Amino acid sequence: ALKWLHQQWQDAHPDETIKEKNDLPYLYYSTDEYIIRPLISKEDFHKEAEAQHNCVERMYMNKVVEGRTHVVVVRKKTNPDESFITCEVTNDNYINQFLDKFNTHLQPGDPLFALKREYQHHLYYSSLK
Repeated sequence: ALKWLHQQWQDAHPDETIKEKNDLPYLYYSTDEYIIRPLISKEDFHKEAEAQHNCVERMYMNKVVEGRTHVVVVRKKTNPDESFITCEVTNDNYINQFLDKFNTHLQPGDPLFALKREYQHHLYYSSLK
């Protein structure tokens, strides 16, 4: 029964709706080492949830479809297809979550704090335009 309900929900939320709500120019960002981009399909959400062992598909895809939040991923430029960091960006351009596998928070001193800070500045200044 749960699989059937899940499939019904999936069918009711086409990729076009996800793309419309989450494929926004200001969500994209890159540095010399990293690419940040939004998840824009059900398959994207599914692959991210499986690779990161998190609830991004189950808990956040619906919020994206409803326009309540955005989900982006961080990838290393050297391996752009490998899951690395999952990030939630609120509608007021605040990074609400920036998590590694199993919803692990960054450890103090992690060099990714600098990337998170850079991306937050990018989001802030993008919202002023």
